[in-house]
Amino acid sequence: SKATVSVLNCWGSVMSRWSQAVHHHAARHPLGIRLCDSSPQTADGERRVWEESVSWGVNPMPCRVVVVSEMTGEVLAASYYETERGFLSALAVRPAYRGRGLGRLLIAGSLGHMLRTQAAQGRPCQSSLHVLGCDASAKHHGLYTSCGYHGGDEKRGGTYHLSHDFARLLGDGVEQRILHAATS
Repeated sequence: SKATVSVLNCWGSVMSRWSQAVHHHAARHPLGIRLCDSSPQTADGERRVWEESVSWGVNPMPCRVVVVSEMTGEVLAASYYETERGFLSALAVRPAYRGRGLGRLLIAGSLGHMLRTQAAQGRPCQSSLHVLGCDASAKHHGLYTSCGYHGGDEKRGGTYHLSHDFARLLGDGVEQRILHAATS
């Protein structure tokens, strides 16, 4: 059956935080997923994502988005970030669902929201993330650099900054470029 996507906030109202590119990509995903804001209903699933994925404590952030299975309601992945400085604080995909594009989808949606918010508020469009040494890998480094970030190290981690070329694309353009990189 064809997967459908709904982007909902915790009250069940349709959201417009993510662009049509992100909506379309999620709708076509073979896992049958949807993106939604973190809510009391997703809290246990988010906790499971972090417990299975990281060895460090996750800092709460004002913006939290999760990928949820349409079929089971299970939280498969999560991204926590803030828009003011464009800091992507935490990103994780449950081990059983890695390698299926969920991290890329979360980066595209989170980054697009950050850049649109910064531009609307007249602030410089920027983003960064920090990878701890225990989470560093060639696979993670490749994901971040293919999504427009530079810096960091595949063996030691470190701080990654969004390239100026990607920041100039702004919301929808950066999302499309990130999502297209997965298919090219």
